[in-house]
Amino acid sequence: VQFGDLLNEAYLRELKYYNEFISESYKLIKHDVVPRHYKSPNTPCIVLEDLKRSGYVMVDRHKLLDFDHCQLYAKASAKLHALTIAVNKTHPDIIESLVKESPIAAEKAEQVFKYLMVNLFKCMAAYLEDKKEYKEI
Repeated sequence: VQFGDLLNEAYLRELKYYNEFISESYKLIKHDVVPRHYKSPNTPCIVLEDLKRSGYVMVDRHKLLDFDHCQLYAKASAKLHALTIAVNKTHPDIIESLVKESPIAAEKAEQVFKYLMVNLFKCMAAYLEDKKEYKEI
């Protein structure tokens, strides 16, 4: 499995999310729940609406959100999850296609997990090497 295959699959799933799920969500509630998306002649590229024009600002990702912003996120996230249930009632095929496990992603995830575990144990062994209390284990 090549990394490019994984990216292409993620791109196609993301397109399906915007073109199908978000379109159906809009039909239900008549307003946008995510930034608008625009078709791009470049593949794989998804162009999203610039929310700065609507007054949104990027927060410093190194700082925590305040309570009010956490509350806004929780409400927006709950609405999006509720829309998933609503869309699933009328179009279960859309939701099913978005959540089905990808053979490419599953294989890549297994490779990454094995790599991480091997290196985790190497790091742990190196760290514990000079610790007296662990010499006999």
